[in-house]
Amino acid sequence: KKPITFLFSRSGDTTETVDALKQISTSKLSKSFGITCNRDSYLYKNSDFSFSLSEASEKAVVTTKSFTSMALLPLLIFSSLSEEHGCFKELKKLPAFGRNIINKYENISKVLGQNEDINKFSILSNLPNFGLAREVKLKILEMTLSWADCFNTLDFRHGPRAVVDRNSLIILFLSDKAASYELNLARELKEMGAKLLVFGDIVPKEFYNLTDDIIEIGEKIGEWLRGILFLPVIHFLAYYKAVKKGLNPDKPKNLTYFVEIR
Repeated sequence: KKPITFLFSRSGDTTETVDALKQISTSKLSKSFGITCNRDSYLYKNSDFSFSLSEASEKAVVTTKSFTSMALLPLLIFSSLSEEHGCFKELKKLPAFGRNIINKYENISKVLGQNEDINKFSILSNLPNFGLAREVKLKILEMTLSWADCFNTLDFRHGPRAVVDRNSLIILFLSDKAASYELNLARELKEMGAKLLVFGDIVPKEFYNLTDDIIEIGEKIGEWLRGILFLPVIHFLAYYKAVKKGLNPDKPKNLTYFVEIR
């Protein structure tokens, strides 16, 4: 059977995505599945299969709800096809969890975002949430024009820790299998004077004396799913940091709604 290539683009007209779709269509080596937020786009109209999340499109240049929606859609598709129904049941819980996270933790984001002492952000994560760590870095860079980077959690000891100081916020996505190692790292970072923001489904109590703030779902949920719930906290943090710096978080400099290469 031919493979299926998934192509993602909020606008559906981003040059690199459109060019990739043309290559796929010409080679006939793969079927294409376009996921976009624009039903009138090239991607939607020319993919073999396509799905439009029009309700998730935002006017801002920065992708927020469009990203989370496009990231969740494949999980919904594949979990519904799978014989492992646990994932599908957990997905159905995400909207309620998401509302709770937003209502409960927006103020933490606001306090951190308005803290003028914080000017460096390091995002630490292992698989499967390392991709989301990259997205967190991107949102902070775009919206706040602050230094930000992401690292595999324990790799942070090997070089990147050199930049840690009292102006650093370390954002740590806890993993299921390496919590004891991450706890040791948290102790080291705290001794260096960094502020620590920890995300998890149920955060071990040992972290509470080491961290400045904890974002916790309060219920066990699969590692492949829970990371998406934490992104609104980051969006709020970046928004409040941008406003504090006098920036427009919706329209970062040098960026356009989508990339079109002429």
